[in-house]
Amino acid sequence: MKSRIYVTAIYPLLKEEDISLLQRSPFYNLQPHGVNTSSIESLTSYTTRLSAAHRVSVGTLYEFAVIPALNKSYLITPSHLAPASTLLGSFRNQIKNINSVGKTAQEWVEVLKNMTLRSDLQHLTFLPMSETIPHLKLLKRKQSWCPVCYEEMRQTDRVIYQPLIWSLELVKICDRHQVLLVDRCPQCENQFLSLTRRLKIGFCPRCYCWLGREDSKSAKSLTISELEWQIFICENLRELLEEAQKETFSVSTDNISRWLQICAAKITSGKAQRLSSLLGKPNLTVQEWYHGNVKPTLSNLLRICYCLDLRLVQLLTGNGIGEKEFFQTKLFPKEVEPAKHVRTYKVFDYSKVKKLLTKYLKVSPPLSMRQVSLAIGHDHGTLYKKFPDLCHQISHRYREFLQARYREGQNEREDEIRQACSELHKRDIYLSARSVTEHLNKPTYLGRRDVAAIIKKVRMEIGQTKK
Repeated sequence: MKSRIYVTAIYPLLKEEDISLLQRSPFYNLQPHGVNTSSIESLTSYTTRLSAAHRVSVGTLYEFAVIPALNKSYLITPSHLAPASTLLGSFRNQIKNINSVGKTAQEWVEVLKNMTLRSDLQHLTFLPMSETIPHLKLLKRKQSWCPVCYEEMRQTDRVIYQPLIWSLELVKICDRHQVLLVDRCPQCENQFLSLTRRLKIGFCPRCYCWLGREDSKSAKSLTISELEWQIFICENLRELLEEAQKETFSVSTDNISRWLQICAAKITSGKAQRLSSLLGKPNLTVQEWYHGNVKPTLSNLLRICYCLDLRLVQLLTGNGIGEKEFFQTKLFPKEVEPAKHVRTYKVFDYSKVKKLLTKYLKVSPPLSMRQVSLAIGHDHGTLYKKFPDLCHQISHRYREFLQARYREGQNEREDEIRQACSELHKRDIYLSARSVTEHLNKPTYLGRRDVAAIIKKVRMEIGQTKK
């Protein structure tokens, strides 16, 4: 019988300093589209594509990844609502600011940077221009898109995304295809936000209709002045977005005031009042820009460029200050001027308004103070100031009505779910949220925490366990 010899191999211990492992990102290191071009992707578009890459909805990503990272308790969805309800509730007015210049954009860039380990996400917002461009009237509240661009992306098998330039309030056309941007679904005619719970770029989140098409309303339907102004806007903004992605990009409000001082010296003989006439803006407003006390809005920055023969990149970065000798000035077209809102003052009839409030206090079903103020035709703040007791009574009555209706709805929902659970239990089917919602044919129940709590309570009562 042959003997076996066992040899033990001894390996040298690895030293810690010799090990160098790359840092791993908890989420995919997804590449933004349009990098180093004027068609750079927006951060809301990137967030939507990141959720799709992980096969989860935008609402799920927001609820279980973004909110915990933001560490803001007021954004946490209440237990009786479906997950990510705050995305369309308390946070809905802040969604557009994700692509903007303020704190919301900074927080989202930081969160997504930690999730993906990408260091270029600030270029998907207007943060690089935050020192010179205020957030006022900067971005659209609702999503808009070019149907021809979407169709082109789909037919050429490219990734469908939303360029950052589409989110700007000033941009009304696609300068590449000379068509008007669309902000309503062609099928259901609904508008929607830049982020919704079940958003898929290129599709309506409500009726799931494809939003791209080859034929769209031509930009030539605009007047000559409007079209010229829109083309000027797009050209300057595309140039700025491309320049902002370079490491050497730097902007300052001082550059704006210095350019205005140079223009005043060479065009109006140093008289700022004549400069305000050329720009078509009040003298006091131009004086504030001239001395660098106030940041002009993006619309006014482009207006300055249009009237004083400058490029937006020049105005913000200061390139060419002191070198430009000739300025080809022109007046701003009146056709493009935004319509001025004329305030109208209503006579406040104290006795009449009091009678109306007393009347609405007794109507059934009760109305909210906002509904009452619209019916009376006066601001609800004014009504609260003039008649605090009556207004509080109306609000309290409406609040009690909503609470009673909510409790009634909860009781009806519980009876409905219990009946469904009883029928499923008789058929020896495990009581899960999915089986109950499918039986009731109510898919909206699937994500509701109150529904899940009722089903769990019924399972415990009947002692059902998962097989």
